[in-house]
Amino acid sequence: MLWTDRRAFLGFLSGALSFVGLPGALRARLLPDLDATRLRSLAEAVLPSRLGAEGVARVVEAFEAWLAAYRPGAERSHGYGSDSMDIRYLPPDPTARWRAQLEELDASARQRFGGDFAALSLDQRRSLLRERLAAAPGSTPTSPADADHVAVALMAFWFGGAEAEDLAYGGAIAKETCRPLDTVGERPAPVARAEGP
Repeated sequence: MLWTDRRAFLGFLSGALSFVGLPGALRARLLPDLDATRLRSLAEAVLPSRLGAEGVARVVEAFEAWLAAYRPGAERSHGYGSDSMDIRYLPPDPTARWRAQLEELDASARQRFGGDFAALSLDQRRSLLRERLAAAPGSTPTSPADADHVAVALMAFWFGGAEAEDLAYGGAIAKETCRPLDTVGERPAPVARAEGP
């Protein structure tokens, strides 16, 4: 087959190298989901306590849905007015790497504290996470797909969303949603600011 379109060829190549062509069921068997208990306990340690148990569960569920729909090699969205015309593609599926990181956190928790990561106190979990993240510092990603560690991916996922922005500014801005035109000039309704870690 002769490739005359560079964009089509690069999209095909990156997808072929990272399971994009596999049917969903086969891909799920090869790349099983992250352990829900470990992921939830991680989320409790890295997301603001202001979210509460219900909010953490909602974020974890949305993160799992994002990961399930992740398509390696898919073209990234690029905003209008971008200073670069380069087309970028999503990296390979991070599920296996993130699963290994959760398992490693569990092993470290058992070795250091004598229990699974999920059974540790928030302070103990945060202590382990600080050590892991300090040992392998990376750039701050704007997308969870670019995160080197699952904890950073989870934070990038939530902090990049509308709820985090609303809490940071104390107003119902509802980023990336459409508001009725007759309300555009009005100040956003107030929301309580985030507290704590």
